Amino acid sequence: MPVEYGLDDRSGLEDPTGLVGTRLSLEAHVITGAQSTIGAVRQAVAMAGADVAGLVYSGCAAASYLVEPESREEGALMVDIGAETTQFALFSRGSLRKSGSVPVGGNQVTRDLAWGLDMDFAAAERAKRRWGSALRTRPAPVGPDRATAPDPETLARLGAICEARQQEILELVAQGLQWGVNRPKLGAGVILTGGGARLRATAELAEQVFSAQSACRRAPEDDQATRPESWVVALGMSWFVLKVQRDRPGRLAGEANGNRVMRPLRRLIGRLV
Repeated sequence: MPVEYGLDDRSGLEDPTGLVGTRLSLEAHVITGAQSTIGAVRQAVAMAGADVAGLVYSGCAAASYLVEPESREEGALMVDIGAETTQFALFSRGSLRKSGSVPVGGNQVTRDLAWGLDMDFAAAERAKRRWGSALRTRPAPVGPDRATAPDPETLARLGAICEARQQEILELVAQGLQWGVNRPKLGAGVILTGGGARLRATAELAEQVFSAQSACRRAPEDDQATRPESWVVALGMSWFVLKVQRDRPGRLAGEANGNRVMRPLRRLIGRLV
């Protein structure tokens, strides 16, 4: 993905088209993936009777839905905390500068709770949703659930486990970005998304880790779903494909199966925007 161009002694060019020079250079962000994983995805799609028109990093897909062009210019960090992995994408001056994946997510918090509180995974997930908080100083309000609330000692252990694991996830993202060495200006702050970001006070914890304003964003469907699944990546992927079709007509037009899939997605995105 192009970041900026250089022409002779000029650098920082967004588009060198029409300029005259003798030496053209390019700074680009390269995203790589394990061939075994990509092959498995292609095989799964083929078994479903469809074709793969292209590959898109899920972090880019989520960012295409959540991060506005203005935020990309000002500087923004998107962190998508999924079930098993956490994706991140750093934008500055309109371009994707860094991206990566951390092999931990919201399910790790649940597993730690199940082990630490001696309960099964399903019970730990329910406890996390109702009583969990990424900051022990921001516990969940008891309210009318006082009779069914865990005892104070259990609540304290639950809060400590949630805070420790959620902080570890965010610090692993910071480590992947080499945050202590290179800390870009984030005018638009940190944008958190994904099911794992629903844990109470995650935005406040992110502000402490990254020293930047943070906020959680979700797709409208995320709040309507009965389960805390995130549709941001799926919607962002559709948006990404539509943008490619608009900018480069005909690139995906030859994929008959892809077109059959895209028609309902276009209608869905039309209703959302």
